[in-house]
Parts: sequence; C-alpha cells; structure tokens
Amino acid sequence: MRNVFLLTIGKLKSKPLKTIEEDYFKRITNFNLEIVELKSDLNKNLEGKEALKKIQEIDPITRPFVILLTEHGKTQDSLSFAKWWGDTLENRREKIILIIAGANGPSDELIARAHYKLSLSPMTFAHQLARIILIEQLYRAQSILQKHPYHK
Repeated sequence: MRNVFLLTIGKLKSKPLKTIEEDYFKRITNFNLEIVELKSDLNKNLEGKEALKKIQEIDPITRPFVILLTEHGKTQDSLSFAKWWGDTLENRREKIILIIAGANGPSDELIARAHYKLSLSPMTFAHQLARIILIEQLYRAQSILQKHPYHK
C-alpha cells in the first residue's frame, strides 16, 4: 500500500479535532497516511528549513513529490480534486508529501521546493482546521473514486 506523508508545522492540540482526525484515519484505506509534526516557532524561514530537512529525511535517495497547501495554490472542487488525487496516487512513483506550513505561511524556499501548490479555499483557516479539512477531503476523494455514497 502507498505511503503518503502529511508534514505539518505545529501539533494538533484540540481533543475534539483529534477525535475527528482519528475517525477519518480509520476510513482512509487506499493509502497509508503518516503525520509528521514539526515544531512551530513562528519564523517561517526556520520552519521552512526544518520542513526541507524533514523531506530529505523521509526520502534521502529520490526526490519526493511535494504538495504545499497555500492560499495561492490551485483551488478545486471535490470531484476535480478526487480525480487529480487519484491520478497522483496512481501515476507518481516517488513518495508523496503534503505540507501545511505554520501560521506565518510557507518560506520562499518551501514554495520553490513544492511541485504542486494546493488551496483548500480562498478563505484562510486556522492551522488545525486546515489539517482536518485536508484529511476529510482525502477521504472524500477516496469515496468519490470508489463510488461510495459518502460524497452525496
């Protein structure tokens, strides 16, 4: 089964949100999602350096496919995201790393390293909510691709 990494700056502290996250984790069955939490220090350049270092640690041999969540990324509805995500899982051979940057956004280095920039919405969400929304959308994409009624 395919491994996908979600690299986040900061931890999920809210117990209710952790419960929601765990529920979606149980539902995702078409890939293994591993969350890697990095310390937040509110300096986007230092956070970016740590994220780049972690990307290298996750796969020191090949160059992982990096998807950065950013307000300046591509917005998609759930159906087009599901198709794109399904194609990405099926056609990419390198490891896939999704990144949610810290409160001050991604560093220029992290933006430059990303192969794809994704926006969840033109709105800005709290870091912890963005994490839950992304995981829910990954599950929704799976449901759409498997023609499961969850999406309806």
